[in-house]
Amino acid sequence: MKKQLVHNIMNWRTLLGTLILISSWSVQSCKDDEPIKWVDLRYKAADSYTIAASGKETVSIQVKSTDPWIVYSNHSDWCTISPNQGEANELYDVQITYTPNTSLDDRTDTVTIKSDYWIGKEVSIIQKGIAYLTLENADDLLLEKEETTYSFNVKSNQNWSAAVTEGDEWLSIQSGENGTLDGMVTLKALENKGEQRSGIVVIYDRHGKEVANVECTQKGVVLTPTTQSLRALYNDATVTLHVESNGEWIVEKENEEDEWYSFAKTEYNGTDDIVINLQENTGLSVLKATFRISSKAQAGSEPIVKVIALKQGNKVEAERHSFVDNEWTITAGKPVFADGAVNFAYEGTNCRISREGMKPGSYKFHISASSNDAQCQLYFLYGEKEIRWMLFKGEGENARCGTSDGGVIQYPFNNKKSEYTVEMNILEGAPSGSMKLEWHLDGALLRSIPSYTGVAYGTNAQIILGVAKGTATYDWWEYTAPIEWGDE
Repeated sequence: MKKQLVHNIMNWRTLLGTLILISSWSVQSCKDDEPIKWVDLRYKAADSYTIAASGKETVSIQVKSTDPWIVYSNHSDWCTISPNQGEANELYDVQITYTPNTSLDDRTDTVTIKSDYWIGKEVSIIQKGIAYLTLENADDLLLEKEETTYSFNVKSNQNWSAAVTEGDEWLSIQSGENGTLDGMVTLKALENKGEQRSGIVVIYDRHGKEVANVECTQKGVVLTPTTQSLRALYNDATVTLHVESNGEWIVEKENEEDEWYSFAKTEYNGTDDIVINLQENTGLSVLKATFRISSKAQAGSEPIVKVIALKQGNKVEAERHSFVDNEWTITAGKPVFADGAVNFAYEGTNCRISREGMKPGSYKFHISASSNDAQCQLYFLYGEKEIRWMLFKGEGENARCGTSDGGVIQYPFNNKKSEYTVEMNILEGAPSGSMKLEWHLDGALLRSIPSYTGVAYGTNAQIILGVAKGTATYDWWEYTAPIEWGDE
């Protein structure tokens, strides 16, 4: 009897649970059938605004929605919004104003634009604080070479500090390292018996944030070459070095046995150019030498010496190659190798060959014949980066030179010819590690990029050669290795 009673209770519980579950499914099904409410909230407002501490500036936005809307601030105690709500389907101009900010620090508010359940935008509004910090008599300080002091004024309504960040071996703060409100900073410079020198004093606000830099220059000997490393080609007759100076100076070889170069003159006064005469380098390696420029000793000053490295490259012979089919890979179309040449013909698709492991240097490709509509292509591929050299001969077309990440520039050329030599120079640029790129056509320079940093110099390329239209025959190509200058 007891077992039957328990069984009946369990059946009733099971039935009750099933009814509840069915009921919940029914309710949920009704909810799923209800249409989702659609709100079209539109507004004209920037992501953020910055206004003055005075509170006289107004931020204006526009709001329109298919439903009633509101605009509210996180700081209603110092923000006023008018109107702060509106009816559906009307365009409203909303004005947002703030009470004056009397604090030193900036303060930030977030204004929210909302219609029904939809938050359309949160606008950040920064109201500046009243803190200020300015300097007087602190522009481009020029200090005498004797031991000296110099003072400049700080105008401020807050705590501040000063520190020498460059030149602290000769420049120091005698007084005014820290201050409150208006104050003065006095600098002390030690006597300068050598080269003109520079230092920097930084002024920080109460939070330790850099507010101003004061650049200080102390007079001294000026002897500044534009570079301390010169390079010349094997057949350059002269090379010139510009030197800034405020006195007398001389130039002399470090090794008088280096007879392959000489100076047009060796004594100078003030800013001038050193002209170096060079003999042709007929050897197989780079010629290297060093020379000195030195200021003449003056009372109270020490001589300044700068050492210049001079290198003259050797002549590098070009290696000419014919087109051999097993040295190239056909990547598109049906190019034909014959008698040391390769023939490309566009037949509904690009016609191309490729070759891996192509080193930096100078490349020439000779087109012995081309159709009037030929679109000749030469690409140097470095992963996703490309150096592009395209010779498009069609009516209104041009030569196109550039890179995939820097864009291509078009250049007009004589497209009535059939024969051309396209040249691509990939050399080391400045700064070191960059590429110097040059596009030549029939010996004439079309474009130069002196410092291309998209690919590191020294990286090998995959070359793509072919046509995208018409026909062309290439009968030879040349490679000239770059000069091995060695370490500086």
